[in-house]
Amino acid sequence: MLRRGDFVKVKQNTRLESGEIVNEWVGEVEEIYKKENCCLITLDTQTLNALDDSYLQACIEEGAEP
Repeated sequence: MLRRGDFVKVKQNTRLESGEIVNEWVGEVEEIYKKENCCLITLDTQTLNALDDSYLQACIEEGAEP
């Protein structure tokens, strides 16, 4: 069972709701949504640095905080 503050690593070839496939993402659990069976993860610096700038820009345009 996940708890707020846990560090997690996303499974290989995880498909996001957007259809994108992600690998090796690591971060800290910030919020847990039991009803939806999902959680909000704050990605670590290494993961963020590996993301393509166009992906980051799209996330910001969709409302993610920079």
